[in-house]
Amino acid sequence: GRMSSVVDVTTRDGDFNDYSGTFSIGLIEGRFQMEGPIVKGKTSFNFGMRRTWLDLLTIPGFALYNMFRDPVNSDHTVMRYAMTDLNGKITHKFSETNTLSFSVFVGQDAVRSNSISDPTDWDTDGNEGEMELGLRWGNILASLRWKYNISDNLSSDVNLYHVQSRARVGLMNTWKRTDESISYEETNNDINLSMIYDTGLKADFLWHPTDNQHIRFGTEAIWHVFAPQRISERKYVTSDT
Repeated sequence: GRMSSVVDVTTRDGDFNDYSGTFSIGLIEGRFQMEGPIVKGKTSFNFGMRRTWLDLLTIPGFALYNMFRDPVNSDHTVMRYAMTDLNGKITHKFSETNTLSFSVFVGQDAVRSNSISDPTDWDTDGNEGEMELGLRWGNILASLRWKYNISDNLSSDVNLYHVQSRARVGLMNTWKRTDESISYEETNNDINLSMIYDTGLKADFLWHPTDNQHIRFGTEAIWHVFAPQRISERKYVTSDT
């Protein structure tokens, strides 16, 4: 009575004989991919990268917003967003039945917002405030994979891997007051960090005792580190009287 799905994403091997690549630029992102042989017929690489251009659009957009904002509210706001993905794979063939490959993936999203309050038009005390909010989250994956046909009816697939997921939220508030008698500045910097680390070794075997039978078996060991929340707070105060 339930539905489920499995998404299996695998970076393909690079071309072992010829070099090729693609490059494209769209309205909000650009892509680049290159593949080819390192040692012809034996070792190949495949590399790809993708990045958004939204931060190049949001910066001038908020500049126009600040230019034509309500003169009663003199806050200046700037916001930017960017996403970057990197994929890479190197494959070496010892033989047609014995290959070793190394794969890496890095993906990161980042959002940053900055708001400055400069109420000199309506506050004679000379108070000024600034708030900066930063969010960053992403994943890093690296794996070393060995595929080997032990015999005509038994094959193995051994994978050593590390997966890292991190999310960071940072908030910094700065409040300043300057007049003829006092100069005061207070900064509060709060950081919230959460992360998950997985390091594991997985070995899968496929055995064909007959043409009509197959048996799968294997083992896996994982070292799992889970840190749901780590908070760091800092406060700086300076004053001149």
